[in-house]
Amino acid sequence: MSLQDQTHCPRCGALLDNHEYLKFTTQENYESLKDTSKQLEMTTLNGSGLCSKCLESEMNLQGFNSPFKFSSPRRRRHSSSDSELLSERLTKSEKETANTDAIEKFLSVCLQQFESYSRSKNHNGGHNLGVQLKDACSTTNDDRPIDLTTCADKSPTVCRYCKRQTKPGIQGLKIHHEVCPKYPLSCPNNCSIVELTREKLSSHIMEECVEATEICPYSNIGCSFQGSKVNLANHLEKMLADHLHLACEVVDDQKIELERQADRLRLQDQAIVQLNDTVVKIKQLFDQQVKLRENQDKAIEKLNEQLKEHKKNSSKLEKDVKAKLCELEKEKKDVNSEKLCRYPGLNGYGEQIWRINNFLKRLSRIRSGRGDDPLCSEPFYTSAFGYKVSCWAYLNGRGKEQGQSLSLYACVMFGEYDAILKWPIRPQYTFILIDQNPEVEKRRDIERVRKVHDFKRDDVRRKGIDRPKRDERAIIVGFDDFVSLEKIENGHYLVEDTLFIRILVHMPEH
Repeated sequence: MSLQDQTHCPRCGALLDNHEYLKFTTQENYESLKDTSKQLEMTTLNGSGLCSKCLESEMNLQGFNSPFKFSSPRRRRHSSSDSELLSERLTKSEKETANTDAIEKFLSVCLQQFESYSRSKNHNGGHNLGVQLKDACSTTNDDRPIDLTTCADKSPTVCRYCKRQTKPGIQGLKIHHEVCPKYPLSCPNNCSIVELTREKLSSHIMEECVEATEICPYSNIGCSFQGSKVNLANHLEKMLADHLHLACEVVDDQKIELERQADRLRLQDQAIVQLNDTVVKIKQLFDQQVKLRENQDKAIEKLNEQLKEHKKNSSKLEKDVKAKLCELEKEKKDVNSEKLCRYPGLNGYGEQIWRINNFLKRLSRIRSGRGDDPLCSEPFYTSAFGYKVSCWAYLNGRGKEQGQSLSLYACVMFGEYDAILKWPIRPQYTFILIDQNPEVEKRRDIERVRKVHDFKRDDVRRKGIDRPKRDERAIIVGFDDFVSLEKIENGHYLVEDTLFIRILVHMPEH
């Protein structure tokens, strides 16, 4: 390929002219190169070399101080974005941290490349800069063009400020500089001291920096000034009267508050005195309660002892009562077993008081069909050896009065002494429903009398009641409507569900 042929950069793909000049000038740390050769020119050959921009960017990426200034007599086909990217990468910190050995090696390779180009100017396969760098770099073993990024990333890096080894590559060096204690920084307050190490910056700002912002010492009483030390000193001199005025206001406020606190203390002292008096009274009451409690405890102990004795006595009495009840039960059975004839007139001859218990309960059972009606009283005698009479009661009424009235009747029963008595007889029955009003003077008993000659079956042919036979149905004499059930329930005749009925039998002489 001739020199007139055009080629492309292997990095950016930019179209290169057959002659692209690379002008470079060494910096101040390369004074020896300035003396011998201040300006050299070289061109890329065979399309395998790097263009001037890519070469410079590769050097900057590896942390070298670029000693070159590039110029091209012809128009270059690079985009503006590439130029901006390269200019951003050429920072001050990267230029200051160049690896001198690598630059010297690179310059020697460039000189060899230039001499080789001069000797073989008309040769198609001349050596380019990438090949020379590949031969000089020990990290590549293949035939690919030299990669300055790979070469630099594998080189050890040492911080020039703290002399500590960092991670390989420019990126590792940048990360270290962000935390390096010896890294130079400028004061953020723009004071006269230009460069400070990171480890001394905080103490400088707190103690030495004259431009550091400080708060007025009178800020706690209302001054809002903030400024540098010099401005703060001027402020303190000029605003002395204002500060004094603020201090006086604070003192006045504190004086008022102290007076308020004094008033509160006086009130609290009075309250404390009252509370102390109350505490003394409460203590006295407490002592009294303690004594009273002690007396109560003693009394309770005595009562417990008495209770134990009473329990013992009650257990004995309970046994005695049970024994007495057993005896009474036996006697009751004996009394019931004896014939009533041997004990005529238990309630008095010719008189009986009949007690009917559970009246309403019995009435309810009768109405529901579960009870018997009538009830019969115990028989009694008109005299010691007289007629035997009993009383019948229809609690729910009889005949037309059923469900409305209490029906009462009396009948002459078969007795043991009927053979020696006079027959027929015309007895007179008196039925009395006793009023149970607690006030005796207000009692109003219900009394009704029935004579045998008033009985419907009594006529001229029958002069009275004949002697009853043992199995003959008894003739009853009395009242179907003796008293209404409503009157019984509304008056004082039914107390604790109990009625008392008195029956009197009078036997007139013929």
